[in-house]
Amino acid sequence: MKIGQRMMRFGIKKLSIGVVSVAVGFAFLAPAGISANELQQDVTSEVATRVLDSKEELREPENATPKLETPLREESRLAPQTLPEASEVLENKREESKVEITEPAQYLPILAPVEETKEEAVTEKPTNTRSLTAEDLVKISKGELHLENDLIDESLYGEKVLDLEGDDDQDGIKNKDELYVYNKDGKDYLGYNSHPLLADSDGDGLADGEDDNKKEWYVTDRDSLLFMELAYRDDDYIEKILDHKNPFPSLYLDRQEYKLMHNELASFWKMKKAYHTDSGLDAFLFETKSDLPYLKDGTVHMLAIRGTRRNDAKDLSADFVLLGGNKPAQADDIRKVVGELAKDTSITKLYMTGHSLGGYLAQIAAVEAYQKYPDFYNHVLRKVTTFSAPKVITSRAVWNAENDFWDVGLESRKLAVSGKIKHYVVDNDNVVTPLIHNDRDIVTFTGNSRFKHRSRGYFESRMNDILNFNIGKRATLDKHGYRDPKLDKVRFFKKQALPQSSSQPSAEPMENIALGKQVTQSSTAFGGDARRAVDGKVDGNYGHNSVTHTNFQSKPWWQVDLAKEETIRQINIYNRTDTAQDRLANFDVILLDSSGKEIERKRITSLKDVSAQIAINHKKARYVRIELEGYNALSLAEVQVYRAENIAWKKQAKQSSTDFGGDASRALDGNANSSYSQQSITHTKFENQPWWEVDLGRTEQVGLVRLHNRGDGELSKRLSDFDVILYDEKGKEVARQYVSKLDGASLDVQLNGKLGRRVRVQLRKNNQALSLAEVEVFRFIATNGETATQVSKPVQPISQTPAKDKTLTIQHSGAYIARYSITWEEVTVDKDGNQVVRSRSWEGNGRNQTAGFVLNLPIKENMRNLRIKIEKKTGLLWNRWQTIYENRPILTQPHRKITHWGTTLNSKVSDDDVL
Repeated sequence: MKIGQRMMRFGIKKLSIGVVSVAVGFAFLAPAGISANELQQDVTSEVATRVLDSKEELREPENATPKLETPLREESRLAPQTLPEASEVLENKREESKVEITEPAQYLPILAPVEETKEEAVTEKPTNTRSLTAEDLVKISKGELHLENDLIDESLYGEKVLDLEGDDDQDGIKNKDELYVYNKDGKDYLGYNSHPLLADSDGDGLADGEDDNKKEWYVTDRDSLLFMELAYRDDDYIEKILDHKNPFPSLYLDRQEYKLMHNELASFWKMKKAYHTDSGLDAFLFETKSDLPYLKDGTVHMLAIRGTRRNDAKDLSADFVLLGGNKPAQADDIRKVVGELAKDTSITKLYMTGHSLGGYLAQIAAVEAYQKYPDFYNHVLRKVTTFSAPKVITSRAVWNAENDFWDVGLESRKLAVSGKIKHYVVDNDNVVTPLIHNDRDIVTFTGNSRFKHRSRGYFESRMNDILNFNIGKRATLDKHGYRDPKLDKVRFFKKQALPQSSSQPSAEPMENIALGKQVTQSSTAFGGDARRAVDGKVDGNYGHNSVTHTNFQSKPWWQVDLAKEETIRQINIYNRTDTAQDRLANFDVILLDSSGKEIERKRITSLKDVSAQIAINHKKARYVRIELEGYNALSLAEVQVYRAENIAWKKQAKQSSTDFGGDASRALDGNANSSYSQQSITHTKFENQPWWEVDLGRTEQVGLVRLHNRGDGELSKRLSDFDVILYDEKGKEVARQYVSKLDGASLDVQLNGKLGRRVRVQLRKNNQALSLAEVEVFRFIATNGETATQVSKPVQPISQTPAKDKTLTIQHSGAYIARYSITWEEVTVDKDGNQVVRSRSWEGNGRNQTAGFVLNLPIKENMRNLRIKIEKKTGLLWNRWQTIYENRPILTQPHRKITHWGTTLNSKVSDDDVL
């Protein structure tokens, strides 16, 4: 009886034999070369693309059934139900908790309603919190109030103190409401409701003032479209698109949609897994993941299933199978994937998407979840979105009567009616025609496309006005997308540890600021990508895939962008070691500022060793370029750039008096702007011998004091006839340098390594005012023949890992294959007293390790910047490595132990001191 009713309801509407005949006929008679996704450039020039008026493209064909626009909602908290009509994405989101459960419609599965509860924020907000105060904002700017684990927000540190009542990102939320303070173990920490400098803290397109969950990505059909298209690329290409640290513009020369994906997704999403099976199934699991510590990783997942590719015989054969209502080979595999995801407790919100065959398989996946995993279906699976997908045949015929697969079509339609599945089609699709796409009452027509069936047809201007594809500033699909320019400034770093004694100078931080930065080179040959020189590996063997290579050309070059202008003190260059070492000779190391103007150039005639350490006299630059002379190929194993730390930045300053609002702290705000109107210049009263002074907080071995003068025409001449004086802890003068006048906008005053704590600038004139735009103080760096003052116990910054007589243990107890990557830097002093930094790595890096393996790594006193990465092999039907641990552990006890265990699907890691 049940089968008979289904046959009566749907069988009459579609004639199976007719559908198959038409479809198979089209497959043989259609123009050659049609595929779901075309990787080659269309014959018609991109530039000549006809931009149609949006109203014209969205116009209904004559005698067409009115289009049904189903608004986007997060439906999975309830059993399938009829969706209420709505017109705005934001209204849908705000009203989610108010939707009433209606009686099941005619085709809806009857399930018990699930009680809806309000979800917790991405990161649980502590209970013992308090509101932000003006005093807190000052502490944030000074780095005294920060996140747990000594993380400091660089965008707030050392900058102008935020106004408590202000709204710096103009998102409609005051600064005081975007941050809060909480107490843990007797210490105050900084917490984020949202970021005060980012109007959209989670990057999903919704401004914080309109977003109910400001720290979790709100998925729309726009996102489903982007991941659908991304699934047509191979694994490496996808990883490059989602690499926010490297733009790789060469990828986007003919496909603007990939530039759009990079801009909108790369900072917030990463690929978690790839599924490639013998049946031809290709799918990718993506998860939210970012560098922003206030955003929790893995809160939202997206499964994107690849459609038909022209040169994939398994995909093409599946097309013919599915047209007859038979089960394609990939169906069993996608069901297995659903079963795996349903058991993965780390996945709490899942979306699915696919185009063509991928959309067809997505429907099967949704039905599988509904039939076999009801809790997963109701609570985890939020929505399935398809593009140009054929329907799962809903009629029963002789050839499919015994496989029960035709029943999936009935369930798929029910889920679409309920809103769980959303279908988009192109009006002039020449493959998935009206005969074989889903029923008109459950699809949304998007108009005609120049690309017809191909997936890139959804990245045309007509899509910009369709609901759920225009989200806040993410407003267009035919352009390069939107990325908040302030994202580059929102970075987090480790706070330096305080010295044990203020009478001991601290050591210079040894942080390689080129590591992982954006790089370019004049050309690329033999796979020697420019990124290899900033991957943290100094291995010079080209066969180990860590050495760059350009073409043989005139003056080949390589360049790193440090993201902002940095004061540089040293550059280390590592040569390849397997062969052709003599190529790296007669080259220039060039420093460029943000505008590309050359600041410094050093010529290196040859390398006496596998590396060269080049001292830079505190030059400020953003770009470091290495350029060969003559005709040759350039290869580099690694390039390391070390900054000179301004030890006066944000320290305590005072002056003899203050006038015109020119507070003493302005000279330490990191802004050297010379115009007084920019409120970054100090000003004393007109008085006898005015002075300005900074307390460095401890005794330092001072090498260089850099003074920046105000501009303002004749007023700049006030800074003349003055002394730069260094005092020790007791106020005794230890050094003095007299300056008659400044010849430019700034002046470097050498103090040659004298030990002192307070630096003073004092005019000798009477009845004069002292103004300073900025004062920078740098530690002394020993060079040829000079020796740095020795101290009994230098204090290292917390970002390094100083350790003496300590051991790091890594224990593998997991039921999977693992591999490790362990690197560090060793600091030594050569015969001339110069500090030499060399990158080292564990000899077992990259080798497969099984359960029971234990590594006991001795940590030497001169080791710095220890980095550990642990990956597991996911196994099963794919061959991919997944990172389960990546950190720079700080060894505060004699013994540190990292243990990882569990299974391929559910691995765990502990990282503890052994007391």
